[in-house]
Amino acid sequence: MKLKYIFLSLFVLLFAEVASAQDKILDRKGNEYLVKVLEITPDSVLYRLSPDSANATTYAIPKAAIFMITYPNGVKELFQEEMQQPAKVEAPVLNNNELYNLGKVDAIKYYKPRGAYWATLGSTLLYPPVGLGVGAAIATSSPSRQNMETSDTRLLDNPHYVNGYKQQAKKQKLGKAAAGFGTAAGIYAGLFILLIAAMAQ
Repeated sequence: MKLKYIFLSLFVLLFAEVASAQDKILDRKGNEYLVKVLEITPDSVLYRLSPDSANATTYAIPKAAIFMITYPNGVKELFQEEMQQPAKVEAPVLNNNELYNLGKVDAIKYYKPRGAYWATLGSTLLYPPVGLGVGAAIATSSPSRQNMETSDTRLLDNPHYVNGYKQQAKKQKLGKAAAGFGTAAGIYAGLFILLIAAMAQ
């Protein structure tokens, strides 16, 4: 009977020693596996379930799924969860015509023809012929690079984009100048009507 207990104790000790000699993989879901780690690659951990069998099946687990490996000597290796990098999206290559049209679209969205309305209005009110000339000069002048607001400043180095932008900017300045001249003309017309009405009384 004593011999039976001795063999049983030896078996338990042997099993405990074998189990303790195995590596422990703890995955990110909290599951623990007793294995023999064979190799750690950049993407995976290769292991066997049976540490003593050279012919045992080799398995692989992604490193992203592992939280920690504990080795028989007590050393623990933590695996940081790698953040997935967003895929880089290459900007489409635009031809010259598309760049020209993009310049026009950006001018509509971003360009502000500062002063075109008020300069034309003021000069027209002071001296109508001068106002007409001021409006024409403003409308035909190209915006400076500093005033060309855009979705991407690098586009300002492309002549086709800049050409489209400036053409559209001139149209917008012409519209503002025309509005200023029209407002001045309307004021003059109103004053003329008031003058006629006053003289008729």
